[in-house]
Amino acid sequence: MDAVTTAQRRFRLSADPHGSWSIAVSATFGEPLDSELIQERAREISVREPALGPAADVRTAGDGPMDALVEDYCSTPYAPGGPAYRVAVSGNTILVAVHHGVADGLGLLGLLGELTGRTIRSSARGLPERTEYGRRPPGLLRKLTWPSGRLAPRDSSGPQAREVVASLSAEIERPLTEWVSATCRELAPRLDERRAPLRVAVGASLRPGSHPVIEDRSAFLEIEPGPPYAGGELSVLLRNTRPKTVTGTPALAPPAALMRLAGARLGPTVLVSSLADVADGEGTLREAAFFPVAYGRSGLALGLASVDGLATISLRSANGHLGRGELEAILGGIVESVAGHD
Repeated sequence: MDAVTTAQRRFRLSADPHGSWSIAVSATFGEPLDSELIQERAREISVREPALGPAADVRTAGDGPMDALVEDYCSTPYAPGGPAYRVAVSGNTILVAVHHGVADGLGLLGLLGELTGRTIRSSARGLPERTEYGRRPPGLLRKLTWPSGRLAPRDSSGPQAREVVASLSAEIERPLTEWVSATCRELAPRLDERRAPLRVAVGASLRPGSHPVIEDRSAFLEIEPGPPYAGGELSVLLRNTRPKTVTGTPALAPPAALMRLAGARLGPTVLVSSLADVADGEGTLREAAFFPVAYGRSGLALGLASVDGLATISLRSANGHLGRGELEAILGGIVESVAGHD
C-alpha cells in the first residue's frame, strides 16, 4: 500500500474521514534558503522515511505573503501514489505540509529540521503518563444527540470553495490555557445555537518536543467549558480529562455516507493546537506559524507557535465556512482578550 493511502486509512473512523488531513508549518529564518539543497534533502528523506512516499517537488514561490499557497497546501487532498508531504520556498521562508496520518505537529517540526538541515526543537512537554483521570471526554451518544455549537458566519459572501487561513503575530507570552480561554470568550457569542455546547478540542502529543522525529503520536483533550472560561478553571479541566486519539485502521470501515452524516455532529466547535516555543540550534529561526487540521461542525482550527517571544496565531477555516475578514476579526479579538488578562 502506498504512503498516502496508508495515511488516509488512519482517519477512516475520524469525525471527518474525507478531509485533506493536511497540517502545515511556515518558518522564516535570518538567511536565504537554498531550494536546490532542500530538494536534494527531500530525496534523501523519502528514502529514509518510506511513510512520506516519493520525494516532493520543492516549489519555489515568489516574494511576498504565502497565504494563497498555505490555503492550497491545506485544502488539496494528497494523491494516492504521490508524496504525503509538500514543500515550498520563498527567500528566507519555507512552507512544509504533511498528511497528519504520517506526522503530528511535532513530527512536522522534525520534517522541517530534516529539510533545512537545522536542529528544530519545541518546548512542548507532551502529555504525562497517567492511568486515572477525573473525567471522561463527551461520549458518542451525547455528541450525536447534542452536537457542538456551530459558528454563524457574519460575512455575507458565503462559503468559499477552499480552505481559508489568516495569521497574526504579536509579542505576547501566555500559557496555552489563556489562549484557549480567550478563544472561548471570542467564539461563544458567535454560536448560531446559544444552548448548544461550545466544545473545544485541544491538540496534544504523547512525547516531548525536545527531539522531534517524523511520526504521529498525537492526541487531543475534548472539553465543554462554561463561562466565564477562566484560565485557571480550564487548566484543571484539561488536566483531569482523559486524552483521546484520532487515528485507527479498522478492518471494516463504516459506509462513507454514514461517516459524513455522523462526522458533521461528532466534531468540536474549534480545535486549538500549539507548537509552543520553537527554536533552532543554530539560532537563525525568526518566526513560525502552525496550521493544524480544521474539522468539526464549524471547521475551525487555531494554531499557535512562538519564537523568542513573538507569537503567531493562525486560524484555519475548512471549506471557507468563515471568510478571511471574519477570521481576522476573530484573531484580533482573541489577541486583545489575551493581552487584557495580565
